[in-house]
Amino acid sequence: MTSGGKRPYLDFQKYKYDEEKRSLFSFGKKKEKIKSRQLKVYEMPPQDPINYSVGSNPFRKETGKKINFRKYFSIFFISAFFISWFWLMFYLPYFDIDDVAYYGIKALNAEEIKNFTFNNYLKSGKYWHKNNYFVVNTEDVVLGIKQNFDISDVKVIKIFPNKLQIDIIEKNQTITYCTRDGYYLLDSDGTVVKTFWEKQKEATGSSTLFATTTNTSFSTSTEVITTTAPIIFVPNKNKIENDYRKLPLFCLDKNENLNKNQRNIFSADFLKTIVSWQESLLKEGIGAPEYFIGGQTQQSGLEAHFKDRRWYLKISPDNIDQQILKLKAILTGNEGGAKANEYIDVRFGDRVFWK
Repeated sequence: MTSGGKRPYLDFQKYKYDEEKRSLFSFGKKKEKIKSRQLKVYEMPPQDPINYSVGSNPFRKETGKKINFRKYFSIFFISAFFISWFWLMFYLPYFDIDDVAYYGIKALNAEEIKNFTFNNYLKSGKYWHKNNYFVVNTEDVVLGIKQNFDISDVKVIKIFPNKLQIDIIEKNQTITYCTRDGYYLLDSDGTVVKTFWEKQKEATGSSTLFATTTNTSFSTSTEVITTTAPIIFVPNKNKIENDYRKLPLFCLDKNENLNKNQRNIFSADFLKTIVSWQESLLKEGIGAPEYFIGGQTQQSGLEAHFKDRRWYLKISPDNIDQQILKLKAILTGNEGGAKANEYIDVRFGDRVFWK
């Protein structure tokens, strides 16, 4: 027993912490960090003339570095794998584009667009496959088609693994245009989109009216007078494809051939005027003109010829509504509509002329 009445193994005073106790509010104080010891820098030992460092073993032989064959084999294997992978992607027939679908081609020459696309972007060589799915650049195809064909827009889509889809949006076709030498389709800007028919140039025929022969003792003379008979120009809608016969047909009585993509044949406003005339005549129940024939100039007016009427209209590009009102008044009355056998002229102000 101890002096305090406790047994020795129960006396915890001897294990008492001797350092100073921390206060209750000292939990926020940071502990002091132990200062690190500075590292000592040792200099390289001096070398003697025999290239042995002092303190080294002169009898020790340095062994050469071993070649790491595993490292080189890994590099070779990875390189061979990627080369084989790329070779398979570029040269396997599975990725060659051989199915090209075209949509939206109506007035344009479909074969010409297909040949252009194939020859410039899909024709493969001996060592380089231009028609490979991973090689074909859709942006180049879009740019090439836009530069070589008069279209509104085009969209090219690649479909994995071997298909190409080309969607073409054509410009709005406004009218069909004809001369004595050809029939053409024009868009809203007056550009030639399609050629329906063209006549080959032929020698002009002539007719002999009379011939006289005078004989004398000195000379013999023969006089032949020839003249060319005028041919009335009558447009023929049968030379236009069926899909475009409902468009207005405007013609000029002259000999002229137009080239493909030839621009500014007529102004956009003039083309709208012809379309407006056809729509107004249909809307008011007068009938659809078979064709329009232009004068010497656009300001001199037009002629609207009908298939089921014995007369034709002489009209001007201006004041369409006013001319339609005058025409309806004449046709509903017992004057011009019944008496006209050749034409009805509504071009001049409030007056109407007929013959």
